[in-house]
Amino acid sequence: MKTKVLVIDDSAYTRQIIRNIIEQDSSLEVIGVASDGIDAMAKTLRFKPDIITLDFEMPEMDGFSFLRWLMRERPTPVIMVSSHSDSKTVFKALELGAVDFVAKPTKRASAELQTIEKDLLRKIRGIKDIRLDILSKNLELLKSDELIDYPEAKKESNIQIVAIGSSTGGPSALQIIFTRLPSDFYAAVVVSQHMPKGFTGPLAERMNKLSNIKIKEAQEGDKIEA
Repeated sequence: MKTKVLVIDDSAYTRQIIRNIIEQDSSLEVIGVASDGIDAMAKTLRFKPDIITLDFEMPEMDGFSFLRWLMRERPTPVIMVSSHSDSKTVFKALELGAVDFVAKPTKRASAELQTIEKDLLRKIRGIKDIRLDILSKNLELLKSDELIDYPEAKKESNIQIVAIGSSTGGPSALQIIFTRLPSDFYAAVVVSQHMPKGFTGPLAERMNKLSNIKIKEAQEGDKIEA
């Protein structure tokens, strides 16, 4: 059975490019396209897609409003399509429930959209088997009080470094983890987050503002310390 994809973008040219990219994979099927959030709501309920690609700058209803509605009414894995310069939009969308994103090369050079081909297909293939209900339960568990007793662990543990590798859904999970760590956490933490160039810096800055511990993008010569 093919994975059904709904493409949402206010640009007819972009919709066609994304459709052409997706339909190169015989296991994927574009079951519909939508030009704004209102149109997308109707087609989501009608076609029941497995995956949605979503732009955010749209008339009538923008991507944020649609995403809030979607996660409340019919949770579905969403891949955002955003420009490189718009990291705030990316992180807000990830907080609202999007599971991944593909960065447009530029806003004006539409022909360059074809360069996202490999990235888009890889990410669609990577999330098509995601069970959003299970992911939500795991994130809710992290938000709960059923977490490790840090003071007790500090007394007994000889762990010096905690390493986290994350990709799809990573930024949201990292935010939950880092906002729960105390300022005197007993180990150093290193993170490898799969993201396009230009987004890891803003991600680190955002996490640093929300966390009790110091967080920064790694640079040559940095000393790893608690």
